[in-house]
Amino acid sequence: MRLVFHLGFPRTGTTFLQKNVFPLHKQINFLGPKNYHDWNDVKITQDKLNNISELNDDYTLEKSIINDADKDIIKFFDKDKLNLISSERYTINRNIINNFRDCKYLEILLKQNYDHVKIDFLVVLRNQYDLLKSYYYHSYPVLSKTLNIRKFKRIINLVDNGIPDTELYFNLNFLLLQFDFFHLHKKLKNKFKNSKIKYLYYEDLKNNKTSFSDELSDFLNLEKYYTTKLLNSDAINQNKYKKDKIFYKNNISHSIKNSQFVRKICESSFYNFLKNTIPFKNFIKKKILDKFVFSTEKIDIEKDDLFRKKIKEYYKSANIKFFSEVKIKNKYNY
Repeated sequence: MRLVFHLGFPRTGTTFLQKNVFPLHKQINFLGPKNYHDWNDVKITQDKLNNISELNDDYTLEKSIINDADKDIIKFFDKDKLNLISSERYTINRNIINNFRDCKYLEILLKQNYDHVKIDFLVVLRNQYDLLKSYYYHSYPVLSKTLNIRKFKRIINLVDNGIPDTELYFNLNFLLLQFDFFHLHKKLKNKFKNSKIKYLYYEDLKNNKTSFSDELSDFLNLEKYYTTKLLNSDAINQNKYKKDKIFYKNNISHSIKNSQFVRKICESSFYNFLKNTIPFKNFIKKKILDKFVFSTEKIDIEKDDLFRKKIKEYYKSANIKFFSEVKIKNKYNY
């Protein structure tokens, strides 16, 4: 039996894979913790994974102690298909602190019930500047408050001048550490010495799906034609350019006083009727909802290039170690 954990990173097409590939592939037993097609069919929820991590310390894992109540999870696994759990939370926030205890616990549980159990990991990389920038804007309501940083350029300035190792900047330092590929790799190899870790590129998923599909299929042992067909079912979001500027949207719906109003609109039967029956739904969304949900920030392309160089320099040392260690093609010119 084989179980693969897809760990993210966030903003690397994780939702795309969770919608278009993992739950629909005939050779994959998609366990969760999400199922955008049928939330009643989530076999192992995020709450369950969190509880496992919180209730099992290193001593419990070292002694291979299994809670009898958790044995019921066994029924969700498939001996003939590839079992897969996908969550970008593994590379951010609390799951970093949890140190993959739920993964180790499920490995122990399966080995106590099956022969020849294999646990492997799938990680999708993205240029760290784009990764950080996309994550900041996408999670703006929470992240801007957590970091106490309202403008993205403030992060760049702090990185450029050296971030003080003080409590005030703990969350920013922690955020940047989360996107350190070498740090993640060391943690996984230390805890799962016999596991394979496959690193793919978001840039390939976005621009070269055939290459991404071939590598994904080879690692997961899937039919390439069928995988490619699923991957080509939708497009990956593109940045919006206008003259010499790039436009980024801050999702501010949770931090403005209009958020309850927006939520009521989205939940109303009338809006859902319009959304599902009128061909101009995209026009309605852009003209009505986006006005309340998003704000737009413009970054000069020249300034964007400068920001990129500074983030690249910040991760340079760790990335050189990472690519040397994992021996994959380095597409980020380190």
